[in-house]
Amino acid sequence: MEQPPDKFRPAKIVKFFHQGGYGFVRDQAGHDIYFHVDEVRFVGPKADRSFVAEGADVGIDVGRTSRGLRVTRLKIY
Repeated sequence: MEQPPDKFRPAKIVKFFHQGGYGFVRDQAGHDIYFHVDEVRFVGPKADRSFVAEGADVGIDVGRTSRGLRVTRLKIY
């Protein structure tokens, strides 16, 4: 049986500050979007903050806040 396509927006982690627990992902359109590990819901087999690293390919869901776009769900590939 064929698996459904991944519904996440493709992106890459471009900056991650371990001590602060926050960083930025860049989507395919070139937009940098903020995330914080305490505010993100991790999904998938690597659903743990220990896999967060600069250069990692990820899938994201985003939400709009009063401070702009934020990553709400993060899937690390």
